[in-house]
Parts: sequence; C-alpha cells; structure tokens
Amino acid sequence: MKKMIIIVLTLLFFIPTIAMANVTVYQHPSSSYTNPAGWTQLTSTGPETLYRPGGGDYFYYWAIRDNASIAAANIVFSNISNSEAGSSTVEVWLKDYASAAPFAGAPEVFSGANADPKGLGWVDLGTAFLPLGSNTIYDLAFSIADTTVLTNSTYFGFAIDPDCHFTVGNIAVNYNTVTQGKVPEPITLVLYGIGFAGAGLYRRMRRPE
Repeated sequence: MKKMIIIVLTLLFFIPTIAMANVTVYQHPSSSYTNPAGWTQLTSTGPETLYRPGGGDYFYYWAIRDNASIAAANIVFSNISNSEAGSSTVEVWLKDYASAAPFAGAPEVFSGANADPKGLGWVDLGTAFLPLGSNTIYDLAFSIADTTVLTNSTYFGFAIDPDCHFTVGNIAVNYNTVTQGKVPEPITLVLYGIGFAGAGLYRRMRRPE
C-alpha cells in the first residue's frame, strides 16, 4: 500500500510538469508541423538567418498588428537547421508593442549586455533545444497559452533569441478564431484513472474478510 501511495504522489508531481511544456520540436523527415484543422496563417517571414554575434542577450524583433478574433495561436519555425556543430537552443518572448516592425535583419541587444527580458515586460514562450546540431532539419512550434497580448492593443511583438547560428525557411504566426469545447487532455485522463484505481483498492481493503 505504501508503495502505491508513493507511485501516485510521484505521478501527480511529475506529470503536470510534462504537460506544461509549450514547445514542440519536429525532426525531419520523420515528422513536421502542420496546422490543426480550422487554423490559418496570420503572417509569415522568411527565409531568415538567426545568429548571436557575441556575448550578451541578443534578439530579433518582429511586431504584428493585433487581431481581436484570435482564440488560440502559435509561432512556428519551419525548416530550421543549425549551421554549426553541437547542440543549441532557440528561445521566444512576447509582449505588447506600440507600433508595427518588420522582422529585424540583424540582432539587437535587449537593453545592454546580459539584460533580463522579463524586466522589460516580455513573457517567455519557452525554449526549444535542438540536440543533434548541424545537418538536421526541424520545425519548432511555440504555443501561446495566453492570447491577451495578441488581442488587447494595437500590436504585439516577438523577441527571438538564438543561441547559435541558424537558417530557417519560414517563421509563421498561426491562429484559430473558434474557441473549441474543452476536451480532457491525456494527462487529465491518466489522473482520473489513478484516482479510480486508488478508490477501488481502498474499497477492497475495507471489505470484510
């Protein structure tokens, strides 16, 4: 009984952490990103080259007009590859912007070397880790859990922080205008199953011999 309690508590602790991940990495040729049914592209740019010129926190900025009908959205990097050997990362940030800005052709510094983007109003959408280095092609999909920034003002902006030297075929912002009915996630179903199994075991233990 003690072993089962430990297993249940372990699952309850670790599974939500896995479920909160909002970056999906697709490795070609076995998989690639496709828009879900009902989604459409808001805007795109590319091909682009992303690199970090030296020390400090550099980023590429891209500001886009708000769309009040957005219910769900993501930003997807298609056909991205690392031109240098070794593993590397891509981190994406989001915040309200005052005006439109085309995708920057060269990286900028957040606010001086080693500045903290969170202190400048950015929301971290996550970091994609590309483990295989050069000569491997990926798609990266960063989901936007809170779309308020995309709908509440005039513009929203992305900051893209590459930790290496990348080439990317296309960067697209995709969205859905229909709020779907809430469907239980697989992790929720797993937790329900654990709860039912625990309740059944408890009843069996209480049953008189």
